[in-house]
Amino acid sequence: HKNKLLLFGEYLPFSKYFPAIKKISPASGDFTPGDEYDLFEIPEKGARIGPIICYEDILPPFSRKFAENGANLIINITNDAWFGRTIAPYQHLFVSIPRSIETRKYLLRSTNTGISAIIDPVGRVVAETPTFERMNLEGEVGLMNGANTLYTRIGDVFPAACLIFWAVFGAIYLLKGKRAA
Repeated sequence: HKNKLLLFGEYLPFSKYFPAIKKISPASGDFTPGDEYDLFEIPEKGARIGPIICYEDILPPFSRKFAENGANLIINITNDAWFGRTIAPYQHLFVSIPRSIETRKYLLRSTNTGISAIIDPVGRVVAETPTFERMNLEGEVGLMNGANTLYTRIGDVFPAACLIFWAVFGAIYLLKGKRAA
């Protein structure tokens, strides 16, 4: 199951409490999000696959949680058709690249309209398809076993600590400025 649903596309906020909202946007989905991070396993190949769906590939907690659960390969399936012939499919690909770097896992992207890609554990796009061309993508990938990265182990602790530091620093700076005036 997809864990993070797309606002207004896959669910309407507060529609559970205010059913009349559904009349405003009847085409919106009414999906229920998942809450588990189960791996797909192919024992004879030693593959433990972490599946991330659609735009979950731009959100670090999903690939991190799968890596934490023992995934040695991350696969993303996504529908990029609604982007049309814009730069957005390229942007979607590029914002997914950090997931392979953070987890040190190959990321395989399979999209219905392109850009499908193989991204290696250091963030290089080693193979990709163009947009709006029906084709298969083939390539070699490694199953990345072993110790998790620092990011996989501690998550967003460092950015959160930086945010707190700068908030405190900013508050002190502002308070000093008011006292001097």
